[in-house]
Amino acid sequence: MPELAFDIVDAKPDPYGAAPTMLFTLRIAETSGDPIHTMVLRSQIQIDAQLRSYSGDEKAKLGDLFGTKERWGDTLRPFNWTTATTMAQGFRGSTEVDIAVPCTYDFDVAAAKFMQGLSDGVIPLSFLYSGTAISRGATGYAVSQIPWHKESTFPLPVETWRALMNTYFPGTTWLRVRADTFDALTERRVSGGFASWDEMFDSVIGASP
Repeated sequence: MPELAFDIVDAKPDPYGAAPTMLFTLRIAETSGDPIHTMVLRSQIQIDAQLRSYSGDEKAKLGDLFGTKERWGDTLRPFNWTTATTMAQGFRGSTEVDIAVPCTYDFDVAAAKFMQGLSDGVIPLSFLYSGTAISRGATGYAVSQIPWHKESTFPLPVETWRALMNTYFPGTTWLRVRADTFDALTERRVSGGFASWDEMFDSVIGASP
C-alpha cells in the first residue's frame, strides 16, 4: 500500500476560468518508494471559522451566520465550503496538481457570505482527502483507498479571494431576490426613467447620485 502525504502549498485565481475559480496547488508525496500510476482524489474543504480573530466590523457583517457577538462562543464552528475532485497522473516520489474550486458570489451561500464579511487576514481552511490510488509494485498494479484521516490545512489570504472576485465582478456585488420582487423593481426603474440599477436604488435609500 502506498504511503501518501498531502500539502496545499499555494492558491491563486484561475485567470482562464469561465466562472470564478480558485486553484489550490496540492503537493502529493509517496514515501514508500512505489510509483503511482494514477490517482482520483476527492477533497472536502471546510472553513475553520473558529481559528481566527474578528474585528467589531467583521462581527457585525457576520451576524447572519453566527448571531450576536455574545453567542459566538457557541456558534463559531467549522462549516463545509465545498467538495472538489481532481486527477493525478503517474509519478514517483512527489508531484503537484491543481484543485479547481468554483467560487460563488451568492451571499445566500454561507461560505460566500463569510468571505465577503472579512476585512483582511486569512481564511483558515482544512482539506479532508479520500479517493483511490493505483500503484505499481513488484507483482503488478494495486488499487488502494486513500485513508480518511489524510488531511491538510491552508491559510487562504482574504486578499486572494477578493482578487478572484474583482477579476470577474470588479467593483460590484450580487444580490438574489424573489422573481416578483425583481419584477416590481424593474417596473419602478422603467417608470422612474432611471438609467441604471444603482441610480434607482439611490433614489430608494436617499443616497446622493
